[in-house]
Amino acid sequence: MQECFHERVKRLRESKGLSLAKLSKRSGLSEALISLLETDANHAPTWLTISKLASALHVNPYYLASGDGDDKPFKVSHQVLDERTYSRQTRRK
Repeated sequence: MQECFHERVKRLRESKGLSLAKLSKRSGLSEALISLLETDANHAPTWLTISKLASALHVNPYYLASGDGDDKPFKVSHQVLDERTYSRQTRRK
């Protein structure tokens, strides 16, 4: 039987010895959201949430999302654009 997303997140967090607080700090996600993701099988996280968790857990985001492939480390960068930066970048295109 294939492991569900919420089971995978909790298993990975626990196997790496991380508390909810530590994973929250590493990922930039709230403890409440991580707890919800670990317990609610019906909650569908966004891709940004999945990639932040994957980066914090040092696993491939596709593996975290679906369980397919391997759990080898995969770096995901998250660039936050403020309104002015976004405006400059869209004008250049």
